[in-house]
Amino acid sequence: MGEPLSPLPIELLTFQASPEADKVLLEWATAAEVNNDFFTIERSSDGELWQELLFHQGSGNTSSRTEYEIEDDQPLQGISYYRLKQTDFDGSFEYFPMVAVEMPSMGDSQELILFPNPVKTILNVQSIPVRAEW
Repeated sequence: MGEPLSPLPIELLTFQASPEADKVLLEWATAAEVNNDFFTIERSSDGELWQELLFHQGSGNTSSRTEYEIEDDQPLQGISYYRLKQTDFDGSFEYFPMVAVEMPSMGDSQELILFPNPVKTILNVQSIPVRAEW
């Protein structure tokens, strides 16, 4: 018999990014947390090179649903990728699948179609130009 399995640090329910005016709202929810110290939001313009952007304190230990939100108030223009990193009190960490969001350039109108919902591993983003009616 091997070693007993240790519980996962968090049970992530959702992670999403939504453009709102000149910001990106990042929201996530957990069903449970074990020894969760903090979360880090990382951002990328290409989905390959990442930079740490925002930090949010975790709830430590809880078996209740916990909801979090934080804003990127200086988002990149065009498509940006965000990923969630969870760090335990002992320094070990886990990454969760990335999500994408598009911030239109000034004067552009875009409609984003995000699928599937809920996201399992990959979020697809389709941008459709919206014609202004005069």
